[in-house]
Amino acid sequence: TKRHDIQKAEENLDEWVDKIQQIILNTKPDGWEVEHPELAFVPPKHKPMIIHECGKDRIIYVPTIEELWIQHVIVMILEPIILGGSYHHSYSSFPGRGAHKGKNALKRWIRSGKGVKYFAQCDIRHFYGHVQYRFVREKLARKIHDSFFLHLIDVCMMHFPKQLPLGFFLSQWMANFILQELDHSIKQELKIPNFLRYMDNLTLGSD
Repeated sequence: TKRHDIQKAEENLDEWVDKIQQIILNTKPDGWEVEHPELAFVPPKHKPMIIHECGKDRIIYVPTIEELWIQHVIVMILEPIILGGSYHHSYSSFPGRGAHKGKNALKRWIRSGKGVKYFAQCDIRHFYGHVQYRFVREKLARKIHDSFFLHLIDVCMMHFPKQLPLGFFLSQWMANFILQELDHSIKQELKIPNFLRYMDNLTLGSD
C-alpha cells in the first residue's frame, strides 16, 4: 500500500500489534472495569469522500489504520461464521471466489442449455446506503453470544446507524451476511435453478 500511516506501522510492527491488542482489551461495554479505560477504541467521525467509478458517483469513508486493523481482527472471527451460512454462488468478497468464478458459472449454465431461457439481471438500489445496522446486529446476535465481541462491532459502526459505509472492510462482510436470507429465499422458496449474486447484483435464470 502507498498509505503513509500503514508504511509507518510496518516499520514498528511489534509496537503496533501491542497497541491494537490493548485497544481491543480495553474496549468493553459500560459497567465493565478495564485496566486502561483511556485506551478504549473511539472511532473518529469521518468526512465522506466522493469518487467517480464505473459511471457512478460513490460516497466512501477512509478508515484510520486503527479502524482498519480492528475490522480485520473482527472479520477473522466473523469469516467462518458468515461463510458457513453463505450461498455457494455468492461471489463478492469471499476468499477463493470472485467475479471470474462467477463468470465461469454463468458460462457453464449457458452451455448446458438448461434453466437459461429467461434471465433477469438486477441490483438493489443504493444498497449500502440503506442498510440499517440494527437489523444486521439482530441477526449477528442470533449467531454470536459474546457481548464483548458484539460491542466491538457496535463501536466500529457507532457513526453509521443507517448505512454500511463504503470503504470499511467490515461493511462488505456485513452486506453478505444480511443478504444470506435473500439468497436462500430465491433458491428454496422461489426455486430459481440458476442464480448467482455479486454483492447487491443478482443474476437469475430459469426456463
